[in-house]
Amino acid sequence: MCLDKNKNNIDVVVRVFHWLLVILFVMLFITGNGYYDDSSHILLGYLLTSLIISRITWGLIGVHNALWKNYLYAPKSVFDYLSKLIRNKPIAFKVHNPAGSMMVLIMLLMLIMISVSGLLAQGLFELDGAFYVLTQHFSDSQAFLTKSIHDDLSQLMLFAVIFHISGVVYSSKIYNINLLLMMLSGKQRSFQSRR
Repeated sequence: MCLDKNKNNIDVVVRVFHWLLVILFVMLFITGNGYYDDSSHILLGYLLTSLIISRITWGLIGVHNALWKNYLYAPKSVFDYLSKLIRNKPIAFKVHNPAGSMMVLIMLLMLIMISVSGLLAQGLFELDGAFYVLTQHFSDSQAFLTKSIHDDLSQLMLFAVIFHISGVVYSSKIYNINLLLMMLSGKQRSFQSRR
């Protein structure tokens, strides 16, 4: 979560990003199955790419708790946190816990790779788009590999989303706080670990 430093609420920019991302991902997943016109999938893909660029920018210039530097934990911190969580000994945290931060960064990286491979696929198969000029020297096998990477990453992202939702449900239970409601309303209570 990204808390507004002054109001101790989750930052509205991060909340809008999150829910627009949810909507766009669902729509892209539906339109990417081949039953719909590719033009709607491509338009939604450009919207997703714009949204990602906006969030990356906000992570560099936004409110304190939205900054990317606050999402960086050493792998040891992530493993220590998960170890305590598994033993039902969660530790208090201010914003994202180490595992949640890692998941956000992994999913963002996956979304970037999905967007780039989608833009390349548009150039390769539609002979159009922002990356068309970059695709001029791709072989047929490279073109099909690019499309395959795009499709496979999209499927993998679905599993990452399911894992993310599971983590939210588990954390809501273990910390006795409704994280879903918090991401909707922006209202933040401090996290307290149960003893």
